[in-house]
Amino acid sequence: MHLVVDRVPTDPVVAEMVEGLAVAVPDGTVCVELVDGGDTVAAGQTVAGLALAQGPAGRVVAHDVASADGDPGPWPDGSDDCFCVARSRTGVLVVGPNAGWTWAAALTGLTPLFRIDVTAAGAPPHAAGRLAVAVRHAVGGHPHTVASAIDPRGVPVRRHA
Repeated sequence: MHLVVDRVPTDPVVAEMVEGLAVAVPDGTVCVELVDGGDTVAAGQTVAGLALAQGPAGRVVAHDVASADGDPGPWPDGSDDCFCVARSRTGVLVVGPNAGWTWAAALTGLTPLFRIDVTAAGAPPHAAGRLAVAVRHAVGGHPHTVASAIDPRGVPVRRHA
């Protein structure tokens, strides 16, 4: 399992996220991939590289990167903060919030994107705990996990000039 975050390695939240994900997927090893604070573009490129690459079956890419000023989100327009899930064509499960550019680079290589039953903001547990719950629900295939499909036209795709 890979965790893409925008925190410094010594931030105690990183350790909490790793611990929560290890509990959510007990047979997995969590590898932390760091990006600069609020850099959802770099996070998106990292997510895409991990999700779209060939590798062993059963891989998971979880991401939690704060949106910077000027980043889109939550999307699609009119949506609340939530976690989303999709599977890459290489079989990787991707889980993360619906904000910023984090999904943009991988979008064309993913099966349909779904909103799942875990909010990305709000009352406790805080973000670290909510990400672990979202991953646990997605990996476990709980029948109530998928709340609704997300039209890919509502997902912001960063266009380069």
